[in-house]
Amino acid sequence: MSEDVLAAFFAGTVSAAQLAADLAGAEERVSNVESLIKTKDMRAELAITPEMAIRLCDAVLGKQLPPSALATIGFALIASDHFVWDGEDVLREIVADWSCPEVNYALNLENVKRCRA
Repeated sequence: MSEDVLAAFFAGTVSAAQLAADLAGAEERVSNVESLIKTKDMRAELAITPEMAIRLCDAVLGKQLPPSALATIGFALIASDHFVWDGEDVLREIVADWSCPEVNYALNLENVKRCRA
């Protein structure tokens, strides 16, 4: 998974289908609760905004991305040195929930609707 592709999705220059293609193969399951996420760092910083999370939710609710994609994206956002939060505590909590659905909320359409709201 390329952080640049995710940033381009947030900017509207990459489609959800292109993001989904980039995510393919990024996660390697080690066990039921452990996985490895392969990411390619971007060079610039990008502040995460609620609008960006809404864009992801809309792609899932529009069935352009599977809900499970939010786990990979959530982990990448949390683990990255280049995505920054700038005081968005609620947003950071939602993304953290996405990154670990085994412990937090299941990634399904109902919960994505709640996150969007």
